[in-house]
Order: sequence, then C-alpha cells, then structure tokens
Amino acid sequence: ILILLFFGRWEEKVEELFPRENLEEIPLVEARGVQFIGWDEQGRKSWILEAEQAAQFTQRIQLRKVEVTLFDKGEPVSKGSADEVVVESFTSDLYLKGNVYIISYRDGAELKTDELKWDGLQKKLSTEGEITIKKGGLLIKGKGLIGNPDLSQVIIKNQVTTYIKEGGI
Repeated sequence: ILILLFFGRWEEKVEELFPRENLEEIPLVEARGVQFIGWDEQGRKSWILEAEQAAQFTQRIQLRKVEVTLFDKGEPVSKGSADEVVVESFTSDLYLKGNVYIISYRDGAELKTDELKWDGLQKKLSTEGEITIKKGGLLIKGKGLIGNPDLSQVIIKNQVTTYIKEGGI
C-alpha cells in the first residue's frame, strides 16, 4: 500500500511540475521563406504554397502568412492567401485559416471566409463557416460551401442571401 501511495503521489508531483496541457508539440524543422508544391496522381501540380514561416511536425506542416495557387489538371485556376495553412502529411489536404481569400483566374470571382479546406482527392474546396462571394455585379453571402478551385461551380449550403450591385450584373 505504501508503494502504491508513493507512486500515486509521485505522478501528482510530476503532473504538478510538468502539466500535460502546457506541453507544446515541438516542430521537427522550422524555416522561413518557403515554397511547397503538391502533385496530383498524374504528376501535375495540384497546389503551390509560399509562406513566410513554416514548421514541420510528424503528421503535418504548419505555414504562416501564406500565398496559395490552386491548379486543375496542371493549370493554375485561382490564387489566394490565408493567415495560416496546415498541410496534412498523408493526404496533402490543405486547411486554410484566418482571412482566407481566393480569386478565380477564370472570371475574377472572389471568395472570402475564415476557414477553407482543399480536398486533394476530390479536388474541391469546402467549409462549414460563413462565406462571401463576389462575382460580376453579385455579392452572395451564406454558410457552408462546396466548390471547384476556379469557383466556376459552387454550392452554398445554408442562409444564402444575394445582393445585386447598382448597374446590374
């Protein structure tokens, strides 16, 4: 019983000195001024990320102050930016966070949101958060989105409101 009490108290003391929730994951590598390129199954560019800061962890890469270029069949279709991007190491999915902005090369459509996922397998953008899209003379607001990387086809899931600017479409 004394041994069990001793080890029980020892764990409490260790936890007191080194609380687990305060331990930060330590990056394997950190760098500044980096560029990452993602490739599709046919060996074509899928995305390019240019970041001021990067940290590589065991299962992800975390980037800060990021410029993003998205490709479709190896051709650039949109460009944008985000405060932070997380790249999942096993799937190459991208998670864009904070002041996310995407503009389509196709027609100049603009997407703004706080969080956006690029699904590398499906080649689709998605979010459950609030979105704003500007396209021509339209301003569309809603919640939740699934769309192509060039913003040519977009499904807004909920609370869709469309505004028409003066002068029409």
